[in-house]
Amino acid sequence: HRKILPSAYEDLIVSGFLRFNKKDNSLIYPIVQSATKLQEVLKIQRIYLNDKGEKIEKKMLGNAGKISILPPISQALSGAVPAFLVIEGLESALSVRSHFESSEILVTNGKANLKHVPDFLPQEASVLIISDHDINERPNQNGQTDAAHLRTVLQEKGYSVEAKMSAEPKVDANDAIQE
Repeated sequence: HRKILPSAYEDLIVSGFLRFNKKDNSLIYPIVQSATKLQEVLKIQRIYLNDKGEKIEKKMLGNAGKISILPPISQALSGAVPAFLVIEGLESALSVRSHFESSEILVTNGKANLKHVPDFLPQEASVLIISDHDINERPNQNGQTDAAHLRTVLQEKGYSVEAKMSAEPKVDANDAIQE
């Protein structure tokens, strides 16, 4: 439905990271509590789809978990500074994944988990945050506000960090790539 290229997720299906449950027409993927315990999955995200492949509902199941980590499509050059992409949703992450083949992608599954990103980064990592451009009259409830705060926190900790978002409200990374 969102025209995401299969090359952006085929390896995730083969590895079992991304699963499809035919019984209830849902995508399932893990959310981990810590970067040091990637095999310890205590929470999952489940995205229910209609017959056209459109998202109709999301549910997180479990009691502990902060971020989903998508591995790089290809390994970074040896000796290179680790590159991390931070993004809120799975569809946006999969949409841009082929443009950042050697980057690990931290999927926060919502703006509230952006605050956990520093716990998942190694020292000296290079970070790109791609923020949703939310529309809300209360600035403290917009994804871009939380992303800007995260950028400041990471800069203060010495990370090389950049934050970007669409110029158009309600346009996510997938929409931008399709255009």
